[in-house]
Amino acid sequence: MRDSDPALIPLTEAFTQEATSPREPGLPVANRATGEIFILESRCNTCLLNPAANAVPLPPGRRKQFTEEARSHPDGYVVCHSTMPPVSPPGTQEAMCRGYTDSYGLPAAAKEAIASGVGHLVEIPAPSHRVADVSVAR
Repeated sequence: MRDSDPALIPLTEAFTQEATSPREPGLPVANRATGEIFILESRCNTCLLNPAANAVPLPPGRRKQFTEEARSHPDGYVVCHSTMPPVSPPGTQEAMCRGYTDSYGLPAAAKEAIASGVGHLVEIPAPSHRVADVSVAR
């Protein structure tokens, strides 16, 4: 999954690899050392899964492709685009897309981590951003 899209990373990696720093590269939405699992507190105004006109524009079929890709893995999820460069301000904590988790639920690894007491959700607010700054490959 990692080779196909950097925004789609199995959450199990956050709980199976050794923690080397407070926020490990490649594990954008979970921190094994603290048990934090980051999720947007609410769906952002430009959510990729929002059918409204203000959703970030995507090439035809891309929304379906990344949704199916994330759902094909039991621990799949989508990182919120508003928490990723170049849209987010420097230092923004990446988080799971609220639109995706509201539609398809938390990944199995997150549910298991929470149920076993080693993980907990941390809701973060959507960062301020300008969608016009996002370029979409066609």
